[in-house]
This record gives sequence, C-alpha cells and structure tokens, in this order.
Amino acid sequence: MTSPVPLFSSRFLFVRHGESEANAERVIGGSRDVALTDGGRREAAEA
Repeated sequence: MTSPVPLFSSRFLFVRHGESEANAERVIGGSRDVALTDGGRREAAEA
C-alpha cells in the first residue's frame, strides 16, 4: 500500500510600488533613485 502524498499550500502576495516620478514622466528603464509622487505615496499607504 502506498502512503498518501502530503499536500502543501502556499500563498503569494504580489505588491507593486506606487507611482514614481519616473512613471509619471513615462521614463522606462535606468537605475535612478526617484521619489514617489503624491499619488504613489497614497497608493503605498493603502497597500
């Protein structure tokens, strides 16, 4: 007789950063240290 296979469950939560100044300016790529916009700070607070 075979043993039952144990079942495991995982939960993944994906959270993206709020809107940054580069997002608002439609800048894609690079490695600048940019601040969040006021809207991005609100989004981060709600997350």
